[in-house]
Amino acid sequence: AANNLRSVLSESFEWFLLFTLLLIALGSVAAAEPSINLTTADQLKQLNDQTIIATHLSLDTEWDHFKDGAENASWTLAGLWGWPVSDSQDWGIRFRLPFSYHCNDQASDDDAIGGVGDAEIGMGTAFRLNDTWRTAGGIELHTDTASDSGLAEKVWRLKAGWGVAHDFT
Repeated sequence: AANNLRSVLSESFEWFLLFTLLLIALGSVAAAEPSINLTTADQLKQLNDQTIIATHLSLDTEWDHFKDGAENASWTLAGLWGWPVSDSQDWGIRFRLPFSYHCNDQASDDDAIGGVGDAEIGMGTAFRLNDTWRTAGGIELHTDTASDSGLAEKVWRLKAGWGVAHDFT
């Protein structure tokens, strides 16, 4: 079981490292774009306006320990690339790649699996309708791309969403 665990963790770490390096490289390319000189008023507006789609990277960690001794761990690396289309509209593309590990509390070598989970890619847009109203929507594709069938949902899913927000003062 220990050799199987080392193999699973090693393979998961290699995929995680490759994806992280690719996202860092993309972030470096985005950082090389010419900067826009924003006024103080524009900077303050961006801090309070939720429709501004900002480029960023994130890592989410989830760990579950169950009564029967089983454990699930998941590390999800996500990248969002956003850009303005006009003064009142932004576009964005998001990519999520989970790295998962599952272990049962049994002596069998088959009970520990790990690797890349199902990837998700999505895109959307956001509009500033006026000073207090915003709307945004997008579409996301959940893919059946896990490296092990035990980590997969075994489904391709297209999800659409749209929302409206109003600021109260």
